[in-house]
Amino acid sequence: MHTRPLRHLGGVVLRLILICTSAASGAAELTAPANVNLIDEAAPFIAKANKEWEAAIQTGDADALSRPYHEDGVFVGPDGNAVRGRAAIRAMYAGRAASKARIAAVLQALSGQSPAVAR
Repeated sequence: MHTRPLRHLGGVVLRLILICTSAASGAAELTAPANVNLIDEAAPFIAKANKEWEAAIQTGDADALSRPYHEDGVFVGPDGNAVRGRAAIRAMYAGRAASKARIAAVLQALSGQSPAVAR
């Protein structure tokens, strides 16, 4: 009785499967060159930035902590609250430093080592 709509639906599903399969096989062919290891190249810069950030946290240097943010940047805290704009982010860090609030951060190495805690 209702076989025509079901056959049409079956044809649509089959076409979608074929499209998805061909798209997936095309995506699998895109790979990075074997001689490029971006993580290794970036590691010294990341380590330097982390050390500078940790020192700024220890000393309460709000200018250094807010410098990496764009003028319209957004800081999202662990509670999900957002602070918008470099000036507001700087004020947040300055307020924390003035209140002597403890700031702890978990730094995890890209290699998957256990996290180190900066306090």
